[in-house]
Formats: sequence, structure tokens, C-alpha cells
Amino acid sequence: MILTNKELKKELSNYSNINAKISRLLKENKLFSLKKGLYENNKNIDGIYLASVLHSPSYLSFLYALYFYDLIPEYINKFYTSASLSLNKKKIYVNDFGTYEYRYIYKNAFFKDVIKNECEIEGAKYNFYIASKEKAIVDTLYISPILKNIGDLAVYLFEDLRINDYYFYLLNREKLIELASDFDNSTNLKLFIKYLNKRRIIDEFNNINKTFKIY
Repeated sequence: MILTNKELKKELSNYSNINAKISRLLKENKLFSLKKGLYENNKNIDGIYLASVLHSPSYLSFLYALYFYDLIPEYINKFYTSASLSLNKKKIYVNDFGTYEYRYIYKNAFFKDVIKNECEIEGAKYNFYIASKEKAIVDTLYISPILKNIGDLAVYLFEDLRINDYYFYLLNREKLIELASDFDNSTNLKLFIKYLNKRRIIDEFNNINKTFKIY
């Protein structure tokens, strides 16, 4: 269960020295500090359920979300990347459950296509917010180094990030374009829209060839 400092002290109100009790619980690994003033008492909880609590508002995105959806083949264990609304610089928390990195996302695009997942674990309610597959791609390009042209963008997506091209082309193209259009100040996402439109024309041409058996 996630506990604020106030909630924890209320729960331990029967003890004469509450701070000493908290220190003992931490040393005995019966309580774990997430950050100043925030605790978790279940050592087996998956770190994914803590990401949206450590900094709010936020949602899991970028490389972690790409790995979550099997869009990239491998990723650093227990490294959770999230999009944040209120930060202009990168923020990192490190605790027993993992490393949590938060990056700023353009506010006009922040709340779109974010999925809430809820569950109950050992009687305690948890949830986490995560970008959709399409939003994770778009968010990642937003924070990536500026790319010069469509060719560089394709290399970055499929060679540098190693995005699975089969799964990529199963994504909703119209949704990708819609989400990318929200970042009207992003060079990368303007290129991305051009790339998607170019792919659409190529795909349509290939479909015509298949229909009429033009080779």
C-alpha cells in the first residue's frame, strides 16, 4: 500500500516515538521509502504501479512504453520513463523499486490517448497511467534529437530505436498523424507526418498493383 507521511504517522499513532518506529520498519525492510514523505509497505509490488504516484500528473511513455508494448526488443530492467506536464527539465527518482525518469511533454498534447490501468493487490488499490502505442511513438520522437530529413527519421526509428517494423505498421496511421499534429512546434513530428503520408501513398500504390496484378 502506498502511504503518505501523514497517513503513515496516523497508522502508527499508538507508538510513543513514531519516527523511531518508521526508522525500524525501513531497516527491517517492512517499509520502503519512495521519495521524501512517500512510502510503500509491499516489497513485492511491481514498480510500474508507483510511477504515476511519484510525480503527478504523469504517465508512462517513451522507451518504457515502447518496450511494454513489444515495439522494441529489449530495455533496461526497472527503468520507468514517464511524461510530465509540470517539468521543463528531466527529473529522476531512485528507490528500491526502480529508477523513474520524468520528461516534459507539450501541454496541448499531454492528456490525449493515455490509458488508465487499475487493479487490487493484497487488498490495496493501485493504478498506473500509460501512453497508447501510438502516443508512445509520438512522445518519443518529441524528446529525441532533432532529425534532418525523412531518411534520418526512418533510420532512427528502425535502426537506432530498433522498433519492430511489423508491429509499427499495424498501428493506427490516422491516430499517429492526429497525435503528432498536436506538437505543432516539433521538427521531428512534422517529419514524421510527412513520412506517414509517404508510406500511405506507397501502400496504396502497392495495393493497386496487387489488385490489377501489375508487376
